[in-house]
Amino acid sequence: MPFLRSLLLASLIGILCSCVPPDRIDYSPDDESTGGGDDDDSTPSSGDDDDTTPGGGSSDLRLVDGDSNNEGRVEVLYEGSWGTVCDDDWDAVDATVVCNQLGLPSGLAESLSNATFGEGDGPIWLDNVACTGSEPRLQDCSHPGWGEQNCSHGEDASVRCN
Repeated sequence: MPFLRSLLLASLIGILCSCVPPDRIDYSPDDESTGGGDDDDSTPSSGDDDDTTPGGGSSDLRLVDGDSNNEGRVEVLYEGSWGTVCDDDWDAVDATVVCNQLGLPSGLAESLSNATFGEGDGPIWLDNVACTGSEPRLQDCSHPGWGEQNCSHGEDASVRCN
C-alpha cells in the first residue's frame, strides 16, 4: 500500500508540476493534500527575474546586501514595490519565520537590527512585527498594517539564517 500511495503521489506531483509553480506545491508526506501552498493568489509580482530566492522559497520576500545568500536586509514585496521591515520588536522568532519562508536554514536564525546590511530605500512596509513561529510567511505575522510605521531606514531589520 505505501508503494501505491507513493506512486499516486508522484503521478499527481508530475501533473501539478506542469501547471502549478513549484512554490505552491506542498510535498509534505504527512499532508493528505497534493496541491498545498496557500490558496491566496493575490501575491503581487514585480515581474523581475531577481525575485527568486536561493533556498527556493517565497518570491515576495528577499534578503539584500548580505555577504552570503543566507543573510541580509529583509525586504518584502507589497503592491508591486519592494520595501523594508522596521526592527522595532524584531526578534529571533521573526527571523526564523523569514528563514523558513525563504527555504533557508533556520535552526539558529539571528535577528539583526539597525540596518546591519545597510539602509534600504523606498517604503518601510512593516513595523512591530510579532511572529509566534507558526506562520508560514512573515506577512502572516501580527503587525499594525502595511506602511503603518514610525521608523527610518536606519532601523531596517536583517536576518542571518544558520
